[in-house]
Amino acid sequence: MLSKPYTASVEELAAAVQGTVVGHDCGSGSLSISGVCTLEAPLAGRLAFIRTKSSELVARELSKLPAMAVLVSADVLPTQLPSTSAAVIVVKDAYGAFLDL
Repeated sequence: MLSKPYTASVEELAAAVQGTVVGHDCGSGSLSISGVCTLEAPLAGRLAFIRTKSSELVARELSKLPAMAVLVSADVLPTQLPSTSAAVIVVKDAYGAFLDL
């Protein structure tokens, strides 16, 4: 678990949850993440998670996000990622990884 308050790069967050960064259109894994948010109110520079069983819903959500990090479970990752400004961190269980941080 990371201590709060905490600022980390996307790569550091991915390492902390044993995840992999994919589909990052907004630059390298050095994007700084300094808090959390919900998908209903996404904020740049924040972390959220997508909890769904549908890869179609994941693709739809990713296409709307700003430059932020989002945890996505590997089993619902779309085969073809949409264009997104978000850094996608693929993990076994997005909700569990979010709680672990």
